[in-house]
Amino acid sequence: MARRYGVRAIGGLILNGLGLCIFIGIAALIMLIVNALSHIH
Repeated sequence: MARRYGVRAIGGLILNGLGLCIFIGIAALIMLIVNALSHIH
């Protein structure tokens, strides 16, 4: 039971980390797009 719970906890941490990285990446892309549009105008 302890091993299964540990594996699930680690998997959850990895998923949370990936989600955070994706969120930061999308936010960075939005910032770059906004900056590019503001420079065009």
